[in-house]
Amino acid sequence: MFGKNRKFFLHLPLRLRPWTGVVLAGVLAVLAHTSLWSATRIVKPGESINAKLAGMQPGDTLLVRGGTYNEAITLPVSGTASQRLVLRGYPGEKPVIATAGTMLSASKSYWLIRDLVFDHQGDASDAIKISGSFITLRNCELRNGKRDGIEGGGSSSDVTIENCVIRDFVWQAGSDAHGIVLNPGARRWRILNNTIYNCGGDGIQLYADDKTEIANYSKDITISGNLFYTTLGSNSENALDFKGVDGCVVEANEMYGFENKAWVTQKGCRNITASNNFIHDSQRGMEFRGEGGKSQTNIRLLRNVLYNIRQYYAIKFDDVANVEILHNTLSNVSASSFRIEGNGLSGAVVRNNLIHQSGAVSIAGPFSGQVDHNGWFNAEAKDWQGTGDVSGSDPRFKNAAQANFELQTSSPARDAGIDLGLPYAGAKPDLGAFELGAATPVVLMAFSVEPAPTGARLRWRTASEQNLLGFELERRTSSGDYTKLAFIAAAHPAAATGEYEFVDATADRGEYAYRLKQIDHDGQARYSGEVTIALGPPATFALHQNFPNPFAATAGASGKEAGTRIAFDLSETAEVNISIYNLLGQKVSTLTDTLTPAGRHLLAWDGRGDNGEAMAAGTYLCRMLVSQRGVVKWTEVRRMTLVP
Repeated sequence: MFGKNRKFFLHLPLRLRPWTGVVLAGVLAVLAHTSLWSATRIVKPGESINAKLAGMQPGDTLLVRGGTYNEAITLPVSGTASQRLVLRGYPGEKPVIATAGTMLSASKSYWLIRDLVFDHQGDASDAIKISGSFITLRNCELRNGKRDGIEGGGSSSDVTIENCVIRDFVWQAGSDAHGIVLNPGARRWRILNNTIYNCGGDGIQLYADDKTEIANYSKDITISGNLFYTTLGSNSENALDFKGVDGCVVEANEMYGFENKAWVTQKGCRNITASNNFIHDSQRGMEFRGEGGKSQTNIRLLRNVLYNIRQYYAIKFDDVANVEILHNTLSNVSASSFRIEGNGLSGAVVRNNLIHQSGAVSIAGPFSGQVDHNGWFNAEAKDWQGTGDVSGSDPRFKNAAQANFELQTSSPARDAGIDLGLPYAGAKPDLGAFELGAATPVVLMAFSVEPAPTGARLRWRTASEQNLLGFELERRTSSGDYTKLAFIAAAHPAAATGEYEFVDATADRGEYAYRLKQIDHDGQARYSGEVTIALGPPATFALHQNFPNPFAATAGASGKEAGTRIAFDLSETAEVNISIYNLLGQKVSTLTDTLTPAGRHLLAWDGRGDNGEAMAAGTYLCRMLVSQRGVVKWTEVRRMTLVP
């Protein structure tokens, strides 16, 4: 096993077609005595999800067919560390849970909920409440509420929210509506690679009131790779609002469009690291403000980019101590770059930052700290002028108009910093968030793996590709070493962000770990963290949609790739016939008709009949028939489109 790394188990659907009563009764009698029947269930529109959940045991999966379900879901039992429970949409379908009130109550532990849409119907209650532990919500959409999308209870821990869309939780008079709220006491939440937008309150709020003791704050929270924005103007508040957290990593997020502070940290929050975030096109940037008799401490801001900030300030401090502000880039700030007010800022270290086209630093409260080796380009340092500073009118970004704040080779900010123990390429570190020519790791806004019709699909998104030659994708099994799977050349050298996808069609049953090896033009390399996936033996029989689809026929010459591929799963050894039919019901090709072992299998069709004749363009049916001892156990049909 891979321990703490991300993983999930692939459970594919059991799908029965209507046959005659005698045959169906016989099949049900067989399945009722198999582990397959107890491990994987299916619910379809008109049936109750809760009724199907009621008898589940650790390790079971409930597949929800596409359609609308007007019921609130309560998780009835906990899984275990080795056998978690799964509630998910049927592969390729996105069922909709549409009801008022709390739509999902998750007080149990060891659950994976994925591929569902939660439509709150404009209701003024929290859509999902999580108070259990070891719960993952993945690839879901939450929408259309007037309170909070997800509420994390104080007893919750080890919860992951990833690759979800949370949107349109709108404010109503006297009541905020947030995307995600964590209450005091929540532990080890990971909020990863989500898109959260148009919330009337905050995208994410880590809540506490003035009476909450710091010891009871949320702890060890990770917020990484998310996109926050709003089109609601002043009817939204903030992307992030921290009122009570002790220990938080905020990295590689993007926030924009806020007619307020994009990120505000209040009360006695502490031990926060913010790195590689992009905050732009908002009224204000970041604010750190002690309140309620509690000061803030231990804040680290590293390699963040803030630009197009319209009013007040880019970054503000009030009643905060022990702050590191290192290698950040601020550009086009129509107000103060930094503002100190109220009870001020103490114990600050401000070095190697690059400030461009900005108003003056504003010191309206007590300040103490070390400020030196920063760049001020068409910006006023005022009391923050320090030793080793560089000033001028143009830092020579590569393309600031396109939000590319990497430095040109002629930039006066090159080699103008001081060694802080971080990697750099030249004689000295560059100023700002980007190091020209350094073998620094690509900023990964996301890196994920999920099952594909055959194998595993890897996706990753970058925030910078400076000096990047490309990626080597490496794979290992649970008991093996990493080996090179493929090389993917850098495709977005001049862009602020880039997206990649790779399908590992060779991944069969078993556990796999993947990592990216970033290779720079100078030959240096660095590895990403790893992501993992477990492709267990198929839990059911299944015929997957062909890919690509539509497809064109190939010439059929030796060595040429067939026009389309067809994957199918067997949970046990069986006789399998997979044939292609036209819409008149005439068989045109038999792809397989043989005893086949359990597992996932892959076939190809080149658009030709059994006699070698090219088929006309149009719609064809691919039918899978599974038999054992002459008794039909399963049949499924997929439509395929052949184009000229």
